[in-house]
Amino acid sequence: MTAPPKVWRDAPAAVAAVAAKRPTLVRVDGKLWVVGLPGGHGWARHRRVLLSRHDAKLDIDVKIGVVAVLDDSYRTAAPVGILFEEEGASFDGAQATLVPSDQRLRIGRGFGSVSKVVTTKMLELDLGRQDGVGIGDVYEIRDRNGVSTIGRVRVVSLEDARAKAEVINAEGVFALGQEVVYQPKSAEEQSKSATVSIVVCNFEPKAQDKNVALAGQAFAFDLAEHLRKAAGGWKGLEVKHVPLMVRDDGQARKVGRERRADVVVWGTAMCLEGKGCALPVFTMVDEGRLAKARVDGQEVRFDALNPGASLERGTARDPAGLVFWLLGTLTFEAQRFGDAAYYLGHVPEGALKGDDRYRALWDLGQAQYFLGRLEHSMAAAGTLERAARGHDRRWEMGGVVRRARILRDKGQVDEALKLHKEALAVFEALGDRRSRAVMLADIATILTNKGQVDEALKLYKEALAVHEALGNRLDRAVILDDIARILRDKGQIDEALKLHKESLTVFEAMGNRHLRAVSLGGIAKILTSKGQVDEALKLLKEALTVFEALGNRRFQAMTLGYIAQILKDKGQVDEALKLHKEALAVFEALGDRRSRAVALGDVAGILTNKGQVDEALKLHKEALMVYEALGDRRLLAMALGSIARILKDKGQVDEALKLHKERLAVYEALGDRRWRAITLGDIALILTHKGQVDEALKLHKERLAVYEALGDRRSHAVTLGYIAQMLNDKGQVDEALKLHNEQLAVYEALGDRRERAITLGAVARILKDKGQVDEALELHKKRLAVFEALEDRRLRAVTLGDIAIILKNKGQVDEALKLHKEELAVYEVLGHRGSRAITLGNIARILNDKGQVDEALKLHKERLAVFEALGDRLSRSVTLYDIARIHLSRKEITKAVPMLRESYAIAVALGHAFQIAFVGETLARTLLQTGANQEAEPVVTRASETLTQIGKPDRAKALRDLLRSTTTPLTPKQQTAP
Repeated sequence: MTAPPKVWRDAPAAVAAVAAKRPTLVRVDGKLWVVGLPGGHGWARHRRVLLSRHDAKLDIDVKIGVVAVLDDSYRTAAPVGILFEEEGASFDGAQATLVPSDQRLRIGRGFGSVSKVVTTKMLELDLGRQDGVGIGDVYEIRDRNGVSTIGRVRVVSLEDARAKAEVINAEGVFALGQEVVYQPKSAEEQSKSATVSIVVCNFEPKAQDKNVALAGQAFAFDLAEHLRKAAGGWKGLEVKHVPLMVRDDGQARKVGRERRADVVVWGTAMCLEGKGCALPVFTMVDEGRLAKARVDGQEVRFDALNPGASLERGTARDPAGLVFWLLGTLTFEAQRFGDAAYYLGHVPEGALKGDDRYRALWDLGQAQYFLGRLEHSMAAAGTLERAARGHDRRWEMGGVVRRARILRDKGQVDEALKLHKEALAVFEALGDRRSRAVMLADIATILTNKGQVDEALKLYKEALAVHEALGNRLDRAVILDDIARILRDKGQIDEALKLHKESLTVFEAMGNRHLRAVSLGGIAKILTSKGQVDEALKLLKEALTVFEALGNRRFQAMTLGYIAQILKDKGQVDEALKLHKEALAVFEALGDRRSRAVALGDVAGILTNKGQVDEALKLHKEALMVYEALGDRRLLAMALGSIARILKDKGQVDEALKLHKERLAVYEALGDRRWRAITLGDIALILTHKGQVDEALKLHKERLAVYEALGDRRSHAVTLGYIAQMLNDKGQVDEALKLHNEQLAVYEALGDRRERAITLGAVARILKDKGQVDEALELHKKRLAVFEALEDRRLRAVTLGDIAIILKNKGQVDEALKLHKEELAVYEVLGHRGSRAITLGNIARILNDKGQVDEALKLHKERLAVFEALGDRLSRSVTLYDIARIHLSRKEITKAVPMLRESYAIAVALGHAFQIAFVGETLARTLLQTGANQEAEPVVTRASETLTQIGKPDRAKALRDLLRSTTTPLTPKQQTAP
């Protein structure tokens, strides 16, 4: 047994770990050691160790998905070998834990060694069912040093402690004691027949030298072998060595066509001064065929204008860099960004030169960006920038542009804008019109986010003109899509739809399935806003099919989210939740923390509607932590808003207001006028809730001015609705109606059937209050027909409730009760506990009017329990008030007063003006009736002040007059006076 290095005796990390009796991983001279093993622990060879890193900021253990093998048993230290490693994992200082046998299934499928060679086609392994092995599992057999792969086997029979496995492929001789390592299932799936073929030809020397010719042949064979091993049995990729000489691109194409190959690798093995020895060229044989080829379900795309890509530097004995570069390029173009990041990230330093190196760094950064690994992408951008500095200004600016886009996504828009302008100046100086146009579009995107849409539109159109002049149809179509999104937000729906369809035609003509699917999503959003949800759903499903075919899991997950939103609006909440969770799983698999956090927010939104507010709050806070860790200020602010809305509904109004003000500061710092205006609206709602109506009205008018400046007709109309509601509460009914009619005109122009129907409901409620009951009923029936056509079960149920209230007032109590019960059934199916409880209140009021007081009380108590469970203090206050009024009607004043006191106390604590006014008025009158004038006096003062504040001065005066005139208990008539 070899003693551990003496360095551990003095290593601080080792000393600390031993003192804490916590096994820790430490690196010395490039080797990893587990230190701090408790004395006599006896960890032995082939025992599994799970490693995790501790993130103090998150205050949780974050698993990094690594399994290690202890080579020997030591008292204080043991060397480990990493078998499974997550990209980006850092092991130094990681904690190590011996994995109990009952947890092995959750970690991997075991590893061990070859215990018996039955035949050349069958082996016996010293691991079995107890190690988590399953029939069909695939294992790699390595040499005794655990380095080289001897072959791959598949388990065909299984016992507790051993397994028999058939040989899939053999690259060496199997022998006892060779290491067995589990290979993930995907690798087995990748081993099926190929549909993309790569042929490696012998390398033709430039001089007639037999030795050099032999070297070229050996290099080609070696390169083909490395390609095969690096591909790891990748489904849909086949590599062959063909002993032919290829001298030029034309001959390479001929060889490729004869052998049905997609890519031919050829070149020279002649050592050239200053350029190394290996100069392979990769020729795409038939771009049309390759575009239709599939690699593990991926569409493979190459630049048809530049089918031959060369490597300018390499060595004949070390072709790994060439292998990783080829596979990285292939997987990047196939949009397999995880694979691309792996392969390109393993290209050895010095293997690439010039444009090849710059392109590889750009693709690496792009792949990391698509994976949501912004720090990795930023690092690749910085490397590209430094590598190209002083050599190639254009590629140097490529690194700058990548950094700028990452800073933009992290919310550092001013820094991003500065870098984009720097790149713009360079491209203008270089006379690079296309790159200049790309920069204009990037700057326009930032301006759009900052709410400067007219300036953005101007830049987009300038970039568009450049691409049109250069004949860049694809770039032009992409910008048309960008312009369409701005026009959509400005309410120019038909113009936006026209541009999306024009770009769609280009993407279809050029065979760009990805961009076509993206454009379909843009069209679907417009159709959704126009109420054509089934047509929108059809397009999104078509886009989803494309992304699935391309293997673009990110866009697939994003599209699932859009579909889920439509299903949620259609009332198919459980199906929507299922899709959001499916998208969440994809983002987790991709390691895309940002998109995963967004999906957590989507799931939380549905849970909030289902009344599971604590679970929703937990998910929002988890997302918030991710945004903080990523430095994404914009999404952090959005998460703060979601949390604030839940806190407001739970009655924690001041905490909610604090969070909204915090997010307001973020949007102001980002220069995002649109989201600042949205946040002003959230703050205004809280101020209204607190009875600060004039301050709230001021904020709504401020955001109204922003939407007018942005040309955002839809948001402008929504804000008019909030103002109208406030004016109506203040008794300015005609002014409110005028604003609602203005809203209606906008929604009709936009073709937005849903918002128009919602606004009809607001108008109908005002008409009802004005006594125009039949007109109100007619409007509610019109909106009911719209929600039925849209299959929006929730809003249909809300409308049934509005109709039921009118029927009750018209004396059609049984019909009203029937509609409320139908409404109730919908909320039960949707899982909307809060809406269900509110409906129970409406039913209880009808039952009370019908004299079924006990049944009414029972329903009120049932809804009270729901609001308590939801933490909805405001609704609890309202329900207590309803119950108290029933007790008052039954002359049960001793039961009513405690409930009125509690209801009033909650209203005061929440600062809810309307509840303070009306509950306070009733409580004050009841107290005066019982002679409790001293207790009633402060209630009268607060309630009368609030009544005046919300536009009810007559009722305030009556209440004050009542206090002054009351020296004896009130008569029943005085008690019930308004």
